[in-house]
Amino acid sequence: MPVSELSAEQKGKQKLPPGADPLKVSESYCIGGNMQRNADGSAVDYGPWKIRKSGDEDRMHYSLELDAMLMDDTGRLSLDELQAYKTQLESSFENTYARGEGWYFDEEKNKRVHYSWTGKLNLQIAHANVAANTDCMHVRIRPDGEVPNTEGGKGMGYAQAGYSVVYLNEKVLNHAPAVDGIFKGSGLGMFGQPSLERTFSHHVFSTLNLMEVERQTQERHFPISRKRFNEFHEGKNLMEGSRKFGQPNPKAGNSLIPDQLKVMDEWMDVRWGKKKMKS
Repeated sequence: MPVSELSAEQKGKQKLPPGADPLKVSESYCIGGNMQRNADGSAVDYGPWKIRKSGDEDRMHYSLELDAMLMDDTGRLSLDELQAYKTQLESSFENTYARGEGWYFDEEKNKRVHYSWTGKLNLQIAHANVAANTDCMHVRIRPDGEVPNTEGGKGMGYAQAGYSVVYLNEKVLNHAPAVDGIFKGSGLGMFGQPSLERTFSHHVFSTLNLMEVERQTQERHFPISRKRFNEFHEGKNLMEGSRKFGQPNPKAGNSLIPDQLKVMDEWMDVRWGKKKMKS
């Protein structure tokens, strides 16, 4: 029976089988050469991402649209619960984590350029009656202890540049971003816990080659100086980890900076073959 024919009560009670999509976790999610780009780079379709640029000599706007599918690999979540998480993720991505503005000094133009960006998340829910869409980002909710490429499988999430999968630990489902108190505006929970919304956005931008801030400042090919990070949002940034030395990271934030949009841009130019990697 198609899910559209289920009653509200049935939808709420229907449980999802572990790994609802037919792909195995071990299968490669590498986007590889799956990129379409127009001549001037103002329109790029890169796997599940649709990135559009518009502007002039003084202003540049990025529109970041992502097609994704939410998957319950725990087998413990109902469709009603997943629908609630879908709403939270779509709203927070559009209104908070994929929205911002600021200036960037463009060395090629030898002038300051005002950057702005907005995002849109189109999130489907995978379940027994919906086949997995292999053209979108797979957002897989994993049991604690089974998050790939993290210590003991207990990391809060994992993603990799150039791959169309984001793994989230089921533990992040329990925490929403704080709306008051010392962690307000950080994207962390009321007591500094990693939240679903921030953890998702942090890792989904990793697929476009954004790195944790400390690593990005030391990166050879796509560096951003610590000074630039400190010029925005009191040095707080979305790509800071949620925790540092076992404690909530005081530099955790919910925003990017213009330089990070430029890193995405340059990285895609390199993958397209328009530019060479900086040495």
